[in-house]
Amino acid sequence: MDNKAAGRDQIDLTPEQSRRLAEFFAEDDMDYYEHEIMHLPEGEQKEFFRDNPKFMQEYLVDHDAVRVDLLQDDLYRRVLRTIRQQVVSV
Repeated sequence: MDNKAAGRDQIDLTPEQSRRLAEFFAEDDMDYYEHEIMHLPEGEQKEFFRDNPKFMQEYLVDHDAVRVDLLQDDLYRRVLRTIRQQVVSV
């Protein structure tokens, strides 16, 4: 029976697509930032933060004063991750 005829709401994914989707759901906001947002122009990044006020809130990022240049720095992101781990473990 055809998927459409059966009324199934299922998407058939290749193994690679399944792996990438699983990784996407397992990511935290910092991972998502590194993979998807960091490579956008600064104006688009600031717009993304403005449009998504809860994004990276577990990292205590102030969206009104977000410094895209700092977020692009690997060491700064590692420091944020370390702080988050310490806060979560308390």
